[in-house]
Amino acid sequence: MTGDLEAAKNELALAETSGVAARSEVGRPLLVAYQFLLRGGPAEKNYATYTAKPPLLSDQEFNMLRRDVLTRCDLPANMKSSDAPWYANYELGVELERKGDYPRALTHFIDAVARRPNPQRHARMYGMWLVDYYPYFHIARSHIQLKNWECAKNALDISQKLGEIPSDAPEMSELLSLRRETERRLAEK
Repeated sequence: MTGDLEAAKNELALAETSGVAARSEVGRPLLVAYQFLLRGGPAEKNYATYTAKPPLLSDQEFNMLRRDVLTRCDLPANMKSSDAPWYANYELGVELERKGDYPRALTHFIDAVARRPNPQRHARMYGMWLVDYYPYFHIARSHIQLKNWECAKNALDISQKLGEIPSDAPEMSELLSLRRETERRLAEK
């Protein structure tokens, strides 16, 4: 994450050969996430390459929503987007998704993944605030709403490979439904 890719690749190689990370409940998703980041994977971040569509909310509505999320995350309301931590981007993405502004939501989910690629159930955000951090699931959901079927498939593949959604999570049935819909749409092409 600091930009020293050569050192990161060396550490990744050590983690892969030792096998410790692959056997660890916490280490396995991190290992897979860093494999994607450092080497690419079958999807090679293709979930982030798409034709942008216009946002749904006005700039004023967006700025109010953004200010509310930053305040809730105990961050300055005038914080630059590039300085916002992963959880602020993720929460803003979730709020935008709820409002139906999928183009903007997608941008913020991708920004969250850039800052924290490993999903986690009960991820610590600010203070004692915990959230189920399932960014690839939300990226896929947004792409499906925008009819970006290849991007949705790539995000779903990453989600599945990481085991992002636990089998007992309420999102699991929706994840399976999103996968079926995506496969059906891609088969129609």
